[in-house]
Amino acid sequence: MQNQILDYFNIRVVQRNLVYVIGIPQKYAEEEALKRHEFFGQFGSIKKIIINKRTHFCDPFRCTAEPTAIGIKGQVLQGDLIKNAESTASAYITFNSDNEAKWCIQEVDESMLDGKILRCTYGTTKYCSFYLKNIPCQNNECMYLHENRPPNDILTKDELLSTKHKLHDFEPNNRGVERIGKRKRFDFLDDIIHLKTHITFKPPRRILFEPKDFNQM
Repeated sequence: MQNQILDYFNIRVVQRNLVYVIGIPQKYAEEEALKRHEFFGQFGSIKKIIINKRTHFCDPFRCTAEPTAIGIKGQVLQGDLIKNAESTASAYITFNSDNEAKWCIQEVDESMLDGKILRCTYGTTKYCSFYLKNIPCQNNECMYLHENRPPNDILTKDELLSTKHKLHDFEPNNRGVERIGKRKRFDFLDDIIHLKTHITFKPPRRILFEPKDFNQM
């Protein structure tokens, strides 16, 4: 039984409502910006965003995309992938549902943003250590798993680092074209609404009304 628990401590689990994105230009690497409708907010309700602004050289096919604030764990790459990673950030975006995350990946993976290629796939997480020990977790904001997941969602660390494939098996819909970051006809509509709520109109102090006899006109 002890060996089985140790195995569970060393596995990673595909989290179907977590999207891992790299290639984000630094000027957009802010939580409020990425939550906007013209960015990732259009795909559904976002529960949490963790952003890594440090330049990294991480291949989305091989990264261990864990939802931690520490940073990215991955392998050092060479050539074009390094050039594309320069001056870019990465993000873990947790959606409210699996379908929202899948739609996001389908639409955004391999699309363009300000000349940068965005690459995204599912993120991975791990089982909560308290859950594995059959102890109630006291962290109300714990992002790790507290339920069993199917075997096809489970990977060892070695499998995750050695795989040359993304953690999804569907084709992108917008390869090489701009998909997010497009402004609508009414630019920054949420800002307009915000400003509108702060506008007050004062009523006129006095209204003059002089009746006229239309029979004499």
